[in-house]
Amino acid sequence: MLTHWESIESQAMQENWSYAEFLLALCETEAQRREQARLKRALTEARLPNAKSFTNFDFSHCPQLNPAPLMQLAADPGWLERAENCLILGPSGVGKTHLATGVSKKMLEFGKRVKFFAANALVQQLQQAKLQLQLHPMLKKLDRYDLLILDDLGYCKKSEAETSVLFELIAHRYERKSLALWELACSSPTFSVFPFSSLWNDLR
Repeated sequence: MLTHWESIESQAMQENWSYAEFLLALCETEAQRREQARLKRALTEARLPNAKSFTNFDFSHCPQLNPAPLMQLAADPGWLERAENCLILGPSGVGKTHLATGVSKKMLEFGKRVKFFAANALVQQLQQAKLQLQLHPMLKKLDRYDLLILDDLGYCKKSEAETSVLFELIAHRYERKSLALWELACSSPTFSVFPFSSLWNDLR
């Protein structure tokens, strides 16, 4: 407010605003400033890929994709409040990470907390925590995020140890917090989005 009040005062004097109009303009400017600062902090915490959003995604690049389910997810954070999940399957290079990032940024705008992980990196962290008998505290720490994103799940080696900690993560968040996963679907050229699926059933 300190950085804007003089310019707002000048505009108010030129346009003969009432005191109430001047005060309202000050409050609206301050509210916008605080929201922009909150969103900036949330983006920093989420560590989402830069320069990826719905506005710069070329939907004509994958005409087989029905964007309606994704638009529904992006327009309403209710699926996070219900601890529902999103699973995206598709071939390499079609924009799975780009689309999931677009949905995630919309959730940040709704005030939700989001965290992006490369699946391999998170699995390694979970394995290390389990070796140190700290897996449960780490899972509890991840509960602070309304949406946990695992990028390229299909590139995990999925050894017995990796499968174990990944299953524990999914079981811990089941019906409590949301997950968004996307995976390479090598056997099919189709691009599929399952916005309200139960990952417990999909992945077991």
